[in-house]
Amino acid sequence: MGQGQAILIVRDRLGLTGQIEAALEDAGLAEVVVADDMARAVAMFEKGPFAKGELPAMVIVPPLADSFLLLDALRTQERTRAVPVFVVRALPPEQA
Repeated sequence: MGQGQAILIVRDRLGLTGQIEAALEDAGLAEVVVADDMARAVAMFEKGPFAKGELPAMVIVPPLADSFLLLDALRTQERTRAVPVFVVRALPPEQA
């Protein structure tokens, strides 16, 4: 992953992505871009910052039902088919 390349994180309700975002920013490995939900993440590839130009190094999403919306959108386009997607799951503190 090159310096300056972005990592897209889709926010979850449990705050795990906030911890990942902070760790990546502290390490200075890449620019961190955050989408508040799957629809906004899809829009970033269709008409937002990733529509033209450099694609993100990876996408980190929580395992929500609508995460398939983003996965389908990425896999149906030749240009975004190879973007790595990581699905990160965490239990709420009361279930851990």
